[in-house]
Amino acid sequence: PAAYMWLTTSTTPSSSGVRAGYNGGYGRVDDVNNQDTNVTYPPGSVNTINRSLSVWCEDFTVSFGHVVIPVVSDSFACSTSYGPVVLGNTPASHGVSAKVHVLGPNTIGLKNLNFDGNAPTTWYWAGTTNNVHDGFIVPDHTGSLATLSSLSNANIVLTLPTDHDVCNTKFLGLYCTQFSVSFGEVYFSSSYGCDNCPAICKTVTQTAIPTFQCQDLSSTDQMEYRYDPTNSLVTFKFHTCNLEANQYFAFGLSASSSGVSMTPNGDVVVCQYSTIGEVDCSDYDLTIRSQCALSGGSYNGACPDTVFTDGVNNYINSQVETLNGLTTFTTTRAVTTTDGHDRNITPGTPQHIIWARGGTFSSPINDRWVLRHASSDRISASAPIQIDYDSTSTCSQPLQCPTITPGPTTPWDIPPLCIDSQNNQIQALIGNTGGRQGYEAIAG
Repeated sequence: PAAYMWLTTSTTPSSSGVRAGYNGGYGRVDDVNNQDTNVTYPPGSVNTINRSLSVWCEDFTVSFGHVVIPVVSDSFACSTSYGPVVLGNTPASHGVSAKVHVLGPNTIGLKNLNFDGNAPTTWYWAGTTNNVHDGFIVPDHTGSLATLSSLSNANIVLTLPTDHDVCNTKFLGLYCTQFSVSFGEVYFSSSYGCDNCPAICKTVTQTAIPTFQCQDLSSTDQMEYRYDPTNSLVTFKFHTCNLEANQYFAFGLSASSSGVSMTPNGDVVVCQYSTIGEVDCSDYDLTIRSQCALSGGSYNGACPDTVFTDGVNNYINSQVETLNGLTTFTTTRAVTTTDGHDRNITPGTPQHIIWARGGTFSSPINDRWVLRHASSDRISASAPIQIDYDSTSTCSQPLQCPTITPGPTTPWDIPPLCIDSQNNQIQALIGNTGGRQGYEAIAG
């Protein structure tokens, strides 16, 4: 009959408290259901004094529920160590508790985090409004979006998703999406002593993420590249048309700094994928124009760097996508490497490039190597191409692959052999075989 918003200087509500402002006044709390509202401090009362907020019945001196207000000061919100704030409900739900620190513009630390793991579909959860049910999932410290398991006094560092930082994020907590229940959340708000944006947001400028540039290679091939100067990495996207499983696409740096040359020691990455979607992008050293072979105790030809004792595959995070005849390989390498079979990428200086595609064969070490890497494989361009990986470049248009009509699949009618018994000769006329492997149109 007489319930009010109530502030006390202790963490437990009691009759020694004062009414808090509610809906513009200090009246009773009406019948509400899932409604957002603002509660204000009465004149002369500040958040560094009051420790609990409750819905308090004055007639029966009983609390219908309360939250503990964390101890804060001006330095709390206006310093690079934005915290700690206590995360968790009172009483705790599923044992959730932690202290929260803002470590950077989009980085939040949870210290001594506890969670019993017994709630289904629970994630780190954040939002840009004050409605805890209106939020988004925050990846865990490994970058995974898997549901949370039990945690005991864990120290966790979370990175907010792209386009979010602590300036536009209102809260962080643990949330069960199956039952729409928050197990505890922290609000980053103006009640902490200064405005909504912690000082670190105002002083730290985030590095712009580089965008992909595009280079036309031929009518059926394009290459995108993105240079990351902060980490000295280049990410490539190779787009090629009608590449079949167990065929390769290769791209790299010319063996000559003054023109296009495959050998000696052209440095390329060879990308291929299997019939079950496995992808491999491997570093190759083109020593001579032949398929890789062991001769005289050493390897020569179009060989993976890994066959050499001092060689390393410097390409990482390789992926493949296939759609409507278009195959896209994505892979990343460092600008400068440590083995002697690579050529360094020199952002700021144009470099001649080479590329090719062709077949593969099963190598002696149970891997698929390029069948050959000769000039006949190389896709011709109107002129040698040089790329400065620190420059901007655009393609003429998005790559669209032409539809390929399969060749004949039934064997040709082969005439009988012509036998010249007098001269002990046999004559056979074969003609153009056609087909993807050179003999399918005859053998079927």
